[in-house]
Amino acid sequence: MIWIVAAMDIWAMIAASIPSGAEEAGEPWFASGTEFLAAYGPPYMPAIYLLLPSLVILYFIAKRRTASQAA
Repeated sequence: MIWIVAAMDIWAMIAASIPSGAEEAGEPWFASGTEFLAAYGPPYMPAIYLLLPSLVILYFIAKRRTASQAA
């Protein structure tokens, strides 16, 4: 469940960083490079913080499982 929520948060962050928000002023629809990168700043959703520890835990579980099968 953490992975689903984190993936949705990451996708929402990527999708929100593409449009510039200045379509009415006649400016380009795509955000400039600085606006695009500024969209990836904090604050982040808690699920994104929990994603990395869950990946580390799964790595050690998989490592332990392969070590027990090799023995």
